[in-house]
Amino acid sequence: MPRGWQVVARRLQEAGFRTIIPALRGTAPTRFLDPHTPRVGSGVALAQDAVDLLNALRVAQVGVVGHDRGARVAYKLAALFPE
Repeated sequence: MPRGWQVVARRLQEAGFRTIIPALRGTAPTRFLDPHTPRVGSGVALAQDAVDLLNALRVAQVGVVGHDRGARVAYKLAALFPE
């Protein structure tokens, strides 16, 4: 888990919320299972990664929070996938 979110996640979990805190593509400890996965860090690619993760986990609705590079992902998710 990205260290910057550990305290926030713990507090949200104590309040009864489920948290999902993925590492962004290309940052530690990310590893690529498929050698053909593009190694791009564009906001759209990172937003699609989040959508793919949520779909795989069968999560239909989320609140998104991000800071630094993660804020770019949150903005893209809000703009491209408001549902």
